[in-house]
Amino acid sequence: MTNKLDFSLAKVLVFGDVMLDEYWHGESHRISPEAPVPVINMESKEFRLGGAANVAINLKSLGAQVTLVSSVGDDQDSIVIENLLDEANIKSIFNKVNKAISTKKLRLISNSQQLMRVDFESKPEVHNPGKYDSYKHLITQADIIVVSDYAKGFIYDPQALIKIIKKANKKVIVDPKKYDLSSYFGASVLTPNVLEFKKMTGEFKDQDDFNKKAFKLVDDINLDALLITRGSEGMTLYKNKEMFHEATTSKEVYDVTGAGDTVVAAFSACLAIGMSYEDSMNFANKCASIVVSKFGTSTVCQDEIKP
Repeated sequence: MTNKLDFSLAKVLVFGDVMLDEYWHGESHRISPEAPVPVINMESKEFRLGGAANVAINLKSLGAQVTLVSSVGDDQDSIVIENLLDEANIKSIFNKVNKAISTKKLRLISNSQQLMRVDFESKPEVHNPGKYDSYKHLITQADIIVVSDYAKGFIYDPQALIKIIKKANKKVIVDPKKYDLSSYFGASVLTPNVLEFKKMTGEFKDQDDFNKKAFKLVDDINLDALLITRGSEGMTLYKNKEMFHEATTSKEVYDVTGAGDTVVAAFSACLAIGMSYEDSMNFANKCASIVVSKFGTSTVCQDEIKP
């Protein structure tokens, strides 16, 4: 596989829960006299795209054509999200819900360390879009569809969305958060991390037991393949009763925030241009190894990827 891949003709449609990642940076040199907590003198703040929006911006960074479909509140944070997407030249279609809060994670950072995270979000049912039928035309125009389910509400009924996508004869890559496996029945590929996989299938005794549970999951919910991201152990692909493993190539792990989004983006982009599952995993693993060396939710461009 060559270093430089051409994703310019790849049309990827991303459904999922968008988030705004807000970072407050400052210095801390003393403890508050009011409580045993550090006092931070704030110096700057920044915004980044998270969740499904991070998947979309990673796809765009790799050179793919991207459309993002999601739900936001009718608030200032939704405007920030839309502006960031516009700056990245990503087409977005949002269901704006008056009574909803746009999902945001506010992180306080001092001396390169995260001291606290504050989450702003509505109950998932508030972002429930009801039926997904109105998006059929977008599905038919895409080469591949990503469902980025962060359990924030827009993917309230993943099975209904998967059925529409499969009826259009399109591959659907699902990054799951729900543990009711029937929700994802018939997906092309499921991409849980190892902790999510454990919650789906239970604890495993050893690697053989891990593999048995993985193959059983593929059969039970009728997947084409299962891609499990395993942190420092790399990632493993299960398909057609075969297992393929990629060890991590990362020399330094600085921040794993959003790494799963990068994996889903890179893997899906590769499948969209006709690459095999195995080669797509290899490329996604290289992208993940780069992004974990960066601070916060970040992207990877092809110039950073070594053969």
